[in-house]
Amino acid sequence: MGDLIASPRVNFIIVIFIQLIIFVVAQFLARTRLREALFVLCVAAAVGLPIGIFFDIWAGSSLGFFHYLIPPGLIFATLNAVLSYGLAIGTAAAFAGAFFNRWSPVLRHVITVFGLAAALAAILFARSEQLLLSRMFGAGIAIISGIEVGVVWTRRSGPFLTALRGNIRPLLLLWGQSMAVGLCYELANHFFPVWQWALADAENKVAVEFVIVGFGYIILFYPIVFFWQVLFRDRARTL
Repeated sequence: MGDLIASPRVNFIIVIFIQLIIFVVAQFLARTRLREALFVLCVAAAVGLPIGIFFDIWAGSSLGFFHYLIPPGLIFATLNAVLSYGLAIGTAAAFAGAFFNRWSPVLRHVITVFGLAAALAAILFARSEQLLLSRMFGAGIAIISGIEVGVVWTRRSGPFLTALRGNIRPLLLLWGQSMAVGLCYELANHFFPVWQWALADAENKVAVEFVIVGFGYIILFYPIVFFWQVLFRDRARTL
């Protein structure tokens, strides 16, 4: 099943509209009040600008994990960051809580040392000449390790460390929500192509999409959920 509309710019508009629908549904399921939803949307759009541009430069241009079908330019980069990444951030803001428990200061320092070491090793691996898929996993491990360290320093336990302690529910919750939204995004991009993954050629496209949906989107959404729930959740709930 190929794309329904040939123009990538028209596809971009359609995909943004689909993302907006997903955002509305996510906020509705989270029982978000209208005023809070508007707050989420405004903050997410503002935050999406630096995060989106950074992610596109790092994962797209630098590491070569994906590219856009629309010719690069300042206008598209800005619109994509504010609209597409902004709506993704706003959708992730509706994810159920994923951070539990509290940690002792000594354990926090131990986790910091090992977490930063794992993140550094994964970054070096992602920058190496290994297979692209291996580099993708290396980048993912770096992001997860770094965020887990950040979570610990907020006196909380992230879903991955919580799973290691025997409670797998927060991780499954975050993973399931990420996969559900990722599947919707990738289906939208399948019918109205805007971006293309580096490994997604005609022969292995289904397998690559499976890996991206199953493992890629949690890498994207985990830092967003951490950022939102740590810095903005309490403020948003008071509106």
